[in-house]
Amino acid sequence: MKRFPEDMLGRTVIVTGSGNGLGLGIARRFVAGGARVLFVDQDPVVLTRVEEEKQKTMFAMVKDLAEPNAAADVFRYAKENLGAVDTLINNAAWSFHKPMTDVATAEFDRLIAINQRAPFFLAQEFLKQLPKAEDPAIVNIGSVNALRGNPNLVPYAGTKGAIVAMTRAMAIEMASSGVRVNCICPAAVRTHVTEGLIASGVIEGACRHVIKDRMEHGGMRWTLKGAQAMLNVRCLCASSEWENFNSWRQTEQAKRAHPFRAVVANYHGFNA
Repeated sequence: MKRFPEDMLGRTVIVTGSGNGLGLGIARRFVAGGARVLFVDQDPVVLTRVEEEKQKTMFAMVKDLAEPNAAADVFRYAKENLGAVDTLINNAAWSFHKPMTDVATAEFDRLIAINQRAPFFLAQEFLKQLPKAEDPAIVNIGSVNALRGNPNLVPYAGTKGAIVAMTRAMAIEMASSGVRVNCICPAAVRTHVTEGLIASGVIEGACRHVIKDRMEHGGMRWTLKGAQAMLNVRCLCASSEWENFNSWRQTEQAKRAHPFRAVVANYHGFNA
């Protein structure tokens, strides 16, 4: 079993939504483990992130995943700069807090395009170049909102529910090709976005007080240890070592197709 700092040595990874927050942390964790990583984000700050690190194993691409040909563009860039990709982290997502009566059609369509359509077509492009990949793996980032309802997030919850369902179906369809597909559903994470929503009053009432209290008093453990644990789990999902640490949910079809299976792992905050 490979151990940090070389546990991801030799892997070639795409991490979407890696200009800030969890995506940035995931991408940096792969780099620290020895992987070559393409940081993808619609925010040009992703270029600065890579330039600051000054490592030859880090690459950056500015791309709005809502664009119809975004997935093909991302993999074309990856092929030209990194070669074959063996790990895809579908982390990018968009959201807004609005009651159902205030949601516009354009907003709903953009949610679908970024949160559901882009992960599907990125996975499709991943499969097209699969013969060149070794130990292929996909990790889709879901959300606790796919499993537990929250007000003013109905469209977002729908897209994340789709991610969970697609992960299960992808795992079965891709099993015969040797691709491991997993999904992680984190709860509120202490990023600049969450803190901004609390400060602006968008997240309010009981929900605001629960999240803020957990952040301030360690219930969610958003310390370095807690954040590292989350990143380690996500990287582990992309590693063949994942088989050794997980209780698998599998169908008879998946058993017959391939020994690799998939699981939806649900993380509702760090409480240990």
